[in-house]
Amino acid sequence: MPPVRRRLIGVSRYYMNPQTASAEFAVTISDACQGQGLGQHLMERLIVVAGERGVKQLTGVVLRDNHRMLALAKDPRVPRRTVRRSRRGGRHT
Repeated sequence: MPPVRRRLIGVSRYYMNPQTASAEFAVTISDACQGQGLGQHLMERLIVVAGERGVKQLTGVVLRDNHRMLALAKDPRVPRRTVRRSRRGGRHT
């Protein structure tokens, strides 16, 4: 039987500042796998895991032209948080 070929198609991570219990997150999906709900799934899992580990606030920078991630940040199923514009053309969520 030939070996199974595996490839990484998406990643979600966070880094928590233990002094503030806040964390910065990042989610990335390969171009070929975007638009299939994987980013939403990874973000939802990240929120659950981070909460279980004591994270009280998640923040991230989203590029202005990343419409899918901005829509995800506004999704009612994702806990609400502040969205503010960055001077460099991104948004902090």
